[in-house]
Amino acid sequence: MKKLAFVTDSGSGFSAEYWSREGIYSVPLQLDIDGTTAGDYETVQPSDIVENLKKQIPMKTSLPSLGAIEDLFEDLKARGYDGVFCVPICRGLSGTLNAMEVAARNQDLEFTGFDTGSTAVLQAYCIREAKKLYEEGKDIPDILAFLDKVCEKADT
Repeated sequence: MKKLAFVTDSGSGFSAEYWSREGIYSVPLQLDIDGTTAGDYETVQPSDIVENLKKQIPMKTSLPSLGAIEDLFEDLKARGYDGVFCVPICRGLSGTLNAMEVAARNQDLEFTGFDTGSTAVLQAYCIREAKKLYEEGKDIPDILAFLDKVCEKADT
């Protein structure tokens, strides 16, 4: 079995620190808050976002910095990973999945990406299940088929 890293982003509703405890890697989405860029769950916490909303401070979200994705994938390659299985925030909201694919190819890592068509709870569930199924010996096409079925039935 190939050494495969499982990667998500903070669109899952959790920080990189949280995911590391589950053996999953994560990169923070970026937030532009009134002209200043900050990392989701790094320099900006959910409580900060709520306060900014109350104060009507303009905020925009963006994909994780390309440098953060590239640095993570370079580190994964150095740790002996053969590939990455990525479940980031959906393509309809972000270009993260495409950026992860480019970064993986630049590191000669095999890339598997899955678009939940959603974010948050469904995204977190899918990355956990993908890792669990892989560790149980399931192959990538079977994992993707399972995740497709989950997302077809999800109503988010």
